[in-house]
Amino acid sequence: EWMDWSKIKASEYEELRTEQKENSKKYCLEIGVNYAKKQKLREAIKYYQYALQWDERYTDAMVAKAAALTHLLQYDEAEQVLTQAINIDADTPNAAQYLTVVLQRKECVFMLTFFVLFCFKEKLRESQRQEHEINDKIKELSHRLVGGDDKADDKSDVVHTSTALKLQQRKKLHQITQLLITDSEDDTM
Repeated sequence: EWMDWSKIKASEYEELRTEQKENSKKYCLEIGVNYAKKQKLREAIKYYQYALQWDERYTDAMVAKAAALTHLLQYDEAEQVLTQAINIDADTPNAAQYLTVVLQRKECVFMLTFFVLFCFKEKLRESQRQEHEINDKIKELSHRLVGGDDKADDKSDVVHTSTALKLQQRKKLHQITQLLITDSEDDTM
């Protein structure tokens, strides 16, 4: 049966619209919560957003959305949504507690990021220091090889890097080549 809208008073129409809006936003929130329980957080956020389209001041949907964002590690956006909810209604259930959690996690992420960067910087310094030492040793070995200094054969001078080992291999190859050249010259005389 079709409703004849022309017979409905304006006040009744507004009442129906308000009721529809209330029911729709709660329904969207409920669907979002069900998705969140199944760990389908992106779907949950989509339905929380639908609820907010019905009522942009629906703080329960804001808190639920912020909780899902927090689980997705989207702390900045979660903080923004919770701040908005608290600005609308300071007594919004769980908003202040969630905001505290979000701010603590953001601080932990910041500190962890700082620590990782510090460790990386120290490793980089150590690596550069080792690279300089290796380069200095390679230069020393190269100089000895070119100068014919037999001290390069000392075990104490051997550097355990592929570059230093290659230099030693080149020296031995050079010595073998010199031996072969000397032997071939002796054979021809």
